[in-house]
Amino acid sequence: MTRPLRRDLPLQGAARRDETLPMSIIATAFALFGVLIALAILRAVIGRSLNPLREVEASELPPTIRREVQRIVPDFEAQTIRLSKNGRQARLRGQRAGMDCHLKVDLDRDGGIDEIEFDTRREGSVRRSPIDPAELPEAVSREFDRLLGALRNQLSRPRLAAGTLDGVGNYELKGRAEGYDWEIEVDESGRLLEFEMEREGR
Repeated sequence: MTRPLRRDLPLQGAARRDETLPMSIIATAFALFGVLIALAILRAVIGRSLNPLREVEASELPPTIRREVQRIVPDFEAQTIRLSKNGRQARLRGQRAGMDCHLKVDLDRDGGIDEIEFDTRREGSVRRSPIDPAELPEAVSREFDRLLGALRNQLSRPRLAAGTLDGVGNYELKGRAEGYDWEIEVDESGRLLEFEMEREGR
C-alpha cells in the first residue's frame, strides 16, 4: 500500500529554521560583545605596559594637568605624584583640608582633557533625593559656580540631589556640557568631596 506524500514536511522544517534564527542572532551578538570587551581589556593592559607610571616632581607635570589640578583643588597637598611615560596619565595622592584624597587626570592624544577624577576616599554611602536649586545652601552654590563657571547654566539634563552623610548635608550635581559628563559632590559647608569630568562616550 502506497503512503500519501507529506507535502507539509518542507514547510515544518522551514518553520523550525525560522525559530532558531533569532537565537543564533542573539548568540552572535553576545559573542561580538565579548570580543569587544576582551579587546578593550587588552588595549588597557598594553597601554599600561607601554606607558608605566613613574614617580615625578610636580614641576614635571604637563602644563594642562598642572592647570587643572590648581583649578579644581588649589589647596591640594600632593604626597606622591605618578606620571605615565607618554605624559598623558597622572595620578596624585595627598591631602586637602585634612582629608586623604587622590586625583586622576587623563589627557587625550591631542593634549586635551579626557577625564578628571577627584575623590576624598571617605567611607559611607548617601541616599539622596532631588531638590530645587533654590534649596541649595549658599556655600554649596558658590562651590558649584567655582568649578563650573558659566557652564552651570548650560548643563543639559541637570540633576540636583541632596542627602546626609554622618549627619552632614551632602549635595550632588550631575549634567552634561561641552562634550563632557560632569558630577560634583559637595558637603553643606561647600567643601568639595568628589569631582568627575569625563568625555562623553569614553
